[in-house]
Amino acid sequence: MISTDPRVMHGQAVIAGTRVPVSVILDCLAAGMTAEEITAEYPTVTVAGVRAAAAYGAAVWATGYIVLPEGGLYKPIWEYDAKTLAWDLSAHLAYGASTGTVFWLFVKSW
Repeated sequence: MISTDPRVMHGQAVIAGTRVPVSVILDCLAAGMTAEEITAEYPTVTVAGVRAAAAYGAAVWATGYIVLPEGGLYKPIWEYDAKTLAWDLSAHLAYGASTGTVFWLFVKSW
């Protein structure tokens, strides 16, 4: 029920078949939303997907991230083609540059 793909949400763990990150579901649960409220807010997510996200979050926390390679949820970096790696790297660099710029502007305004 959980999948990762560098072409979907920059490789974040998502509910399989959707673009809804597991972290969003976990945030909703932490905010006190029920599975039914979450599925109403995110129609592509099922109650089973909400449960899978909760189980995934618990497993990641309990195992210190060991669950990712053990569960086969991503391929080793050397198995990706150069185009996918370049796209993913450029997205990370753009995010880092924009975050750094916003932080710099924020600090400068103080």
